[in-house]
Amino acid sequence: MTDLEAGPRLTRVWKNFGLPALGLTTTVGLWWLITAAFNVDPFFVPSPGDVTNAFLRVPSYLLEESWITLKRVLIGFLIAVAGGLTLAVVLAASHTVERMFLPVLAAVNAVPKVALAPLLLVWMGFGDSPKIVMVVLVSFFPVIVSTMAGLTSAPADLRELARSLRASWWQTFVKVRLVWALPQVFVGIKVATPAGDHRRRHRRGGQPRSRPRLGHRRIGRLQRHSARLRRPGPARHHGRRPVLPDGRRRATARALGPGHQLLRKHMITIDGVSQTFKGRSGPIEAIRGIDLEIAEGEFLTIIGRSGCGKSTLLRMVSGLLKPTKGEVRVAGERVRSPRRDVAMVFQKPALLPWRTVEQNIMLPVEIFGWRTADHRGRAEQLLEMTGLGAFRKRLPHELSGGMQQRVSLCRALIQNPKVMLMDEPFSALDALTREELAVELQRIHIQLGTTILFVTHSIQEAVLLADRVAVLSSRPGRVRKLVQIPIPRPRSFGHNAHMEEVAKVSAELHTLLLSDEHLRAPTA
Repeated sequence: MTDLEAGPRLTRVWKNFGLPALGLTTTVGLWWLITAAFNVDPFFVPSPGDVTNAFLRVPSYLLEESWITLKRVLIGFLIAVAGGLTLAVVLAASHTVERMFLPVLAAVNAVPKVALAPLLLVWMGFGDSPKIVMVVLVSFFPVIVSTMAGLTSAPADLRELARSLRASWWQTFVKVRLVWALPQVFVGIKVATPAGDHRRRHRRGGQPRSRPRLGHRRIGRLQRHSARLRRPGPARHHGRRPVLPDGRRRATARALGPGHQLLRKHMITIDGVSQTFKGRSGPIEAIRGIDLEIAEGEFLTIIGRSGCGKSTLLRMVSGLLKPTKGEVRVAGERVRSPRRDVAMVFQKPALLPWRTVEQNIMLPVEIFGWRTADHRGRAEQLLEMTGLGAFRKRLPHELSGGMQQRVSLCRALIQNPKVMLMDEPFSALDALTREELAVELQRIHIQLGTTILFVTHSIQEAVLLADRVAVLSSRPGRVRKLVQIPIPRPRSFGHNAHMEEVAKVSAELHTLLLSDEHLRAPTA
């Protein structure tokens, strides 16, 4: 441990243990000085020594009664924790059950617990039962409120990731929602403890304030950006062997130039797809009558204005969203739900923060029920191919944004997908990191020959990566034009031997996006 890391730890120890001990010692010392200096009558203010001697002469029955009371408290506390956790899981699992019972729980929680004590004595007498029930009532509601808050606060991108991997409800609950909720669960148990922290404060709505990352690995200030490393560029990858599911380089990855996709079978077919959403002021037509055919091994980029339905189209191809009209087929089969041979890379990396880099990459293997030992070697190959071999045991917060996206790319490739869908994966990164990842993605595509459907706002990125670019109109989104990119690979920003062709295609795409004719929504 370095001196910089030891300093904050010593400060926490002093605040948590040193200061309370000092306060107790000071109080006892002042108590002793007052009784000794002013000769106070022990009947009114006994000295610390008198109190200690009296306690040592306590009759045995008092100790027995104290033990009985402690058992009652422990039994009530355990019942409250078990019941609260179970009911919270049931409520979080079903919106119908939540709507049925949450108002009842809210009404009971609003009643002061002290007001129920006389009623419990009348109903149950003076035995153990009313005392245990009182402890249960006091401890039950903090547990269920905090657990519900934790289970319902799992980020949408993590839940979407689980859906795209066809995870069952139980897998999503155990691997995502429950682990994410652990900090809040621990907070609820702490608040429910009969001897809990009397200094706790409450937020609006009655939910306890939680200390950050309680239950997860704590993140020190010096740990957050310790690994913001950038690799110099794609030159470091020269000579590396491609990672292929069958150990061979696919011939389709070498098919370059205009018209090459016509020589291969269609991997993705989008046939008359439309999507309409329900809005408060009426239906919202996001996409209207899109027809696309994407060949095996082709890299197709979709560009268009914000709100034109790019991400919606990608979600329909992935099976996360069903089209209102038309159908989507992958490898000749109609898409009705997420498929294992279709991988999704989201705008955010969507990494589980409590898992290491290697564990995040192996998540699809666990969800699909595959043998971990059979795929660990491929995970190591992917890590080496993306330059993450030295970071396999790091947590996501220890990586830069570009490195986190490389991890999400490896997680998608571990599935050996036929199709990879990428929804603006580089949009949140700085320009240099975007360039590095775009060049790296192009190299991976050339090696593996995976069919890729890529959504972006960047014309430059679209020209660099794609075999064809689909330009969507403003809402409702329709394919205005399919632009061929007849530029040989590999391509890179600022170092392309075909700069005139790049400039020509970029100008065409720019004109299509800014043209008033193409921005006006077609009339019905």
